[in-house]
Amino acid sequence: MPSNLVHCIFQDYRGVLWIGTDKGLVNFNNYKFRLFSINEGLPDPEVLQIFEDSYNRLWINSFRKDLCYVKYNKIFNKNNTSFLKNISLNYGNCNFFEDHRKRVLISTTMHKSYVVDNLLVDSFSLGSTIIQFCEANDSILGLGSGYIFNINKPEIKQSLFDFVRKFRGIPHYCGVNALGNRILYSFFEKLVLLEYKSDKCTVIDQIDNINGKVLIDRSGRFWVCSTQHGAICFDNQNRDLSNPKIYLPGKKTTYMFEDTQGTFWFCTLDDGIYGLPIDAPITWQEQDGLPSNNLVSVSRDARGRILFGDDGGNLNILDGTKHSVEQYGAVDGYNRILQILPQGKDSCWLITDEGAFLQHTSLRKTVPINVGGSPKVILRDGATVWFGTSARLSSLNTHTRKLSDHLINQRITALAKDSEGIIWAGGIEGIYNTADTFRTNWGKQFKTLGTRIIAMQGAANNTLWIATPESGLFKARVENGKIIELREANAFLSTPVQNIHSMFQEDNGWLWLATNQGIFGIDPHTWHQVHFDHHDGLTNDDIRGVYVQNDTLWAASASGLTRVLLKGTPATGQFASFVTAVRYHQENDEIKEIFLDEDPSLRKVTTLPRTASLVEIDFAGLDYRSRGNLLFDCIITEVLPPLQWLTTDNLLNWIGSGFQGKADTTRLYKNGLDFGIRMPPGKYKINVTAVTQRGIRSWQPGEWTFVMPARWYSTFWFSLLIWSLIGLGLYRIYRTRLQLREMAFAVAQFRLMALQAQINPHFIGNCINALQRFFYPPQPTQASIYNATFTQLLRQTLDFSEYTFIRFDQELEYNRDYMELARLRYGDDKFRYKITGTDTIPPNLPFPALFLQPILENATIHGGAVDEVSTVVIEYKLENNRVYCLITDNGPGIHARTNRTKDHLRKSKGIRMLHNKAATLNLLFDLDLEFVTKDLSDNTPPERGTQAVISFDTHKVRKAQQRQIVLDKKTQKLKRTSKYQPTDEAD
Repeated sequence: MPSNLVHCIFQDYRGVLWIGTDKGLVNFNNYKFRLFSINEGLPDPEVLQIFEDSYNRLWINSFRKDLCYVKYNKIFNKNNTSFLKNISLNYGNCNFFEDHRKRVLISTTMHKSYVVDNLLVDSFSLGSTIIQFCEANDSILGLGSGYIFNINKPEIKQSLFDFVRKFRGIPHYCGVNALGNRILYSFFEKLVLLEYKSDKCTVIDQIDNINGKVLIDRSGRFWVCSTQHGAICFDNQNRDLSNPKIYLPGKKTTYMFEDTQGTFWFCTLDDGIYGLPIDAPITWQEQDGLPSNNLVSVSRDARGRILFGDDGGNLNILDGTKHSVEQYGAVDGYNRILQILPQGKDSCWLITDEGAFLQHTSLRKTVPINVGGSPKVILRDGATVWFGTSARLSSLNTHTRKLSDHLINQRITALAKDSEGIIWAGGIEGIYNTADTFRTNWGKQFKTLGTRIIAMQGAANNTLWIATPESGLFKARVENGKIIELREANAFLSTPVQNIHSMFQEDNGWLWLATNQGIFGIDPHTWHQVHFDHHDGLTNDDIRGVYVQNDTLWAASASGLTRVLLKGTPATGQFASFVTAVRYHQENDEIKEIFLDEDPSLRKVTTLPRTASLVEIDFAGLDYRSRGNLLFDCIITEVLPPLQWLTTDNLLNWIGSGFQGKADTTRLYKNGLDFGIRMPPGKYKINVTAVTQRGIRSWQPGEWTFVMPARWYSTFWFSLLIWSLIGLGLYRIYRTRLQLREMAFAVAQFRLMALQAQINPHFIGNCINALQRFFYPPQPTQASIYNATFTQLLRQTLDFSEYTFIRFDQELEYNRDYMELARLRYGDDKFRYKITGTDTIPPNLPFPALFLQPILENATIHGGAVDEVSTVVIEYKLENNRVYCLITDNGPGIHARTNRTKDHLRKSKGIRMLHNKAATLNLLFDLDLEFVTKDLSDNTPPERGTQAVISFDTHKVRKAQQRQIVLDKKTQKLKRTSKYQPTDEAD
């Protein structure tokens, strides 16, 4: 507030309060004040009157200057609004009235009045000064200081001089207002209530020695705001000035206004503004007769009296409106009454710094109790009263007056009784109970309880509440004096509770905690939590004692006593929520944009600078009864931003949310949302609903949309460009590698063809040389059979040479024909062969074409036995998805032939070609093809001959068929390029 001199207050259609002071116009959104002065267009800083018309224009009457109005928080004056130039005021004092035709009638201190019909202005004069226009009996009346005019019948006027004749010649007018057909005039030291009927006024009632500004509340009651008497309300139940009630007596009140929630606002000349909500808390402090504001404890006796103690040894007794004090003295001026324990209707136990007492209030008798040490806490269990002191735990039998000690040299700070009747005692080192006569310290088994126990409270269902300074509140489940389970309450509460001074439990189970942050109420069944502090009318947030009875809460604080009605007049959510402003930093400057200035019909979208940092969004809930103590349920929905600012995260979140927008709901315990140092780029729809501490939700949520542009290097398009370039580069690399690989495959294919070309002539030459055996001596029959077999084998060789793989049955037939040639060549008496295991191999299994032919050739030519029949055994096996082919001869072996240089070189060349062919096939098809030869003389025991083992994977050889098709196409392409002509089968 710029000043404590306040002339008027008004609530606009949104619920925002507007306040007229001598230093400018102020609006208040329940959290912050905003000042409008001459710099914003106000004609004069002193604002006397505020009025809102049906066009949502706030008319401002300022002192000694021209009129202006405010709309969407912008001031319109005669410098920027032409029709206002037609209204002229000598002095700023004027009043406003709107009729049923939405016309604004402006009365001035001159004899001229004005009618504003939207943007049209007309003036008229009734020949006398009009103070206020009003409507009575369907007629518009002009209320003047000397006459009352009927605007519809200007010739009819009612003189007031007969009523105020004795004040003639002196300034006698103070205020006037009308409701229905009743008109209340405030003259100098006199109130006159008139009734307007049939164009005539009659006096209904009058009161002397009261004057001031006349106002009307929403209930139809007259108020007079006096700088001498305060604010006076007339009930008017009897249509007169009956039942006057004074508010703020002695205050210089200037104005009264009732808002939509029923809160009364009072303006003063020197003390600012006072608010009086419905069911407002009531406080008692030193100015109300308390000896001290620093209260320590509070309780209630069986007679309904409120007992509360302070730090000076004073027991205050509040019996209805009657207040009395019992003094317990203080040796050094300081004696806190730590606890009050009522007993019956007329007695109570007191624990003070200087001792324990039994107070008989009706007999005014005090009985001191010597408990040994400085008392800290008291608990009554039937006829036994337990005392915890700075030195021990004691119990007093109230029948025998016998005092027994239980814990010696222990500082006891808390006592409680559980639902099984077991007494628990808490000290500075742990917690004990009567189940085992205080032998077990449960603070040793539960380390969090091995500290000072501030307070304890037994509850139903074997529950024990325990408060410590380090960890706050605990909920313990106890059975037969044992702590079965211990849970930290703050883990279940929406707002952690710390610094607990004391606790109180209602009969319904609700637990109330007095802390230095106000009072917290907890429902133990649901962990629902309520909070009260100075926003709710408490005199101070530092609460030392709390008591709740019949929906009434009493709080003893360092600044007095407060009574709060927990269930007063039902509160409603008839208040609006707003997104009020956004604040951010840009280039070392703090920028603030206020949204209450905006036309509500306009699009509620704000685009922030992309360099904005520390973005904070302010909220407001216009529930003035809460005094700003509101929660906010905020729904943040992230939707797609404009395409030029789209980021990858925006797109992924949008897709991940099912193309609906990613929504996040959170409850905020302050009136703002902080986006941190850098607000992520995107478009955010903010929907906020204010919620009172009692769960009442605002009927109108506030909505606003914020767009944070992405920096150019953060956009999806930049990422797409980068990834496109990377993808293009990878594609080029892939294409190059593919081309190189294709070239390598082509080279390998040609190499395979070359190897095959080397093998085939060698085989043909050997076969032709073998024909000589049938010429000398001539063997025409054998030569003819040999020639036919050779011709068939030659044709198969030329045919199979075109393929990398052939069927197993084709390979088997080819090998059998070749072995027949060898048998014909050497004869049955010198050569035999055997083929086994063919039935284990699928006939259609792909097999490397002509791979076995060079091995068979070596076995028949170079592996023959010298002194016995040469034998070649071909064995096929299928084991673990691998084909094994074992070719074994009974010749001299590899080692024996090593000395035969010519044969060894020839065989080494053939074997080397086979190894090269195997490596080429593995390179092309990944067959896992293995080719091994060994001398059987290396076996144990040694044998004669040589064995060649060929094996490959059946799964891989089947896949190789498809790859063979691709390679064959590439090979055919290369052949066409090189003008290769395939062999014609018809030749």
